[in-house]
Amino acid sequence: TARFTNGLSVNDFMTRHSVIHLSQKTFNEVAESAEHIAHIESLFNHEKSIHVRRKG
Repeated sequence: TARFTNGLSVNDFMTRHSVIHLSQKTFNEVAESAEHIAHIESLFNHEKSIHVRRKG
C-alpha cells in the first residue's frame, strides 16, 4: 500500500542506455564474433549494421 512505499520520482520515468566506444582496431577484432552473435539471436538489423561497418 502507499503507506509503506515512497511516491514516484524522476527515476521511475527514466530509462538507462549504455554507450560503448571502440577504437577501429578493437572493432575489427570483435566485429566477426558480434555479427555471428547478432545472427544467432535473430538481431538481423544489428547483424546488417555490423556487416556494413566492416565492409565500409
